[in-house]
Amino acid sequence: MNLTTLDRVRAILEMPEGITQHDEKLQQLIESVSASVEDHLGRLCEKKARTAILDTEESGTGRLIYLKAWPVASIASVYLDYEGAFPTTSLLDTSSYRLLQNGELGLLMLLTSVECWPSCLKVIYTGGLASTPEDFGKDYPAIASAVDQQVVYEFKRSGEIGSDSVSGAGGSVTTGGDQRLIAAVRSTLRPWKKV
Repeated sequence: MNLTTLDRVRAILEMPEGITQHDEKLQQLIESVSASVEDHLGRLCEKKARTAILDTEESGTGRLIYLKAWPVASIASVYLDYEGAFPTTSLLDTSSYRLLQNGELGLLMLLTSVECWPSCLKVIYTGGLASTPEDFGKDYPAIASAVDQQVVYEFKRSGEIGSDSVSGAGGSVTTGGDQRLIAAVRSTLRPWKKV
């Protein structure tokens, strides 16, 4: 899901209505930056029903499972099958697991004994921050503004794409690798990042 809208970005850039020659490029940047922000946050932001196939790993006294779209609104079902087929007989009773901290951090604890095994857990759940880009901008304005800022930065810099360093009258900026997001954006996103 895009974490901002074309209208928001166009307004920041003060683009006159009816002038749409840059809309396609802006839309591509919005999609790309939204994906980068989700990667940086370590979470999926779109709130929707999801099916996740996960590994089980040792975590203290139980099995702690991290769901990527959080907060988690609800869990429909959890299956455990070491062969990965997930027949109805592998459905776990709801007393075999629980969400920690009301799903706010996306942590599911299995209360039953399980082996550490790859791709043996199937969780059907609803999680994420918002269902639409408009709701996201309204409910999480700081994140949406950070996305706007990054899109505008990349749009204004689009003539220099591919270079690692850009110099101007106000100084220089060096980017590279996982440093795609500018420092101000990374700082704004810090409170929503998976720790």
